[in-house]
Amino acid sequence: MFFLRHLFHSPARDLDRRVRAFRAEVLAARASGDAARLTALCDRPAALGLTEDDVALELEMVDGLLDVIALQEASAQGAMLDVVETSHRALTGEVCRFMAPAGRPDHANDSGGKLFFTDRRLAYLGASSLAISWAHVAGVRDVERDLVIRVRPDTLHTFRCNSYAATLRGAWIAGRLLRKP
Repeated sequence: MFFLRHLFHSPARDLDRRVRAFRAEVLAARASGDAARLTALCDRPAALGLTEDDVALELEMVDGLLDVIALQEASAQGAMLDVVETSHRALTGEVCRFMAPAGRPDHANDSGGKLFFTDRRLAYLGASSLAISWAHVAGVRDVERDLVIRVRPDTLHTFRCNSYAATLRGAWIAGRLLRKP
């Protein structure tokens, strides 16, 4: 009997259950868009008996979501998108709005590069470089740490950012750039 109880109630299973519960709370808070609810989640791991290491990815997502809420609030008050200083020759004369280390997981030989969003286009500079005008982009969404760009008529490009915060921020900024007249 002890063996069965230990098998079904192992510490590893219990930890996994608590991490899944916390992740579900993060996703529910994301859906609500409530900054106070997201902020409260920063203290929640301790109440669940989790360390920051146990839920590092989830806490990173919370930070990214709070960053996006701050961007939304600033935008609602009339703030313009930030200008990111870059001296990259490929972007000469363009105003850069976003920059993040990224890779292209769908390209085997891509060891990483940088993803840039300017007012005119997105540019990925790496082993499998790519530039796409915003006029050709039909949509942008975040999936975990990936930015998935849908280009007309039916092409998908995936860029894996190094952090949830960069992915979430990039998706929000791309959405703003797509709506620009």
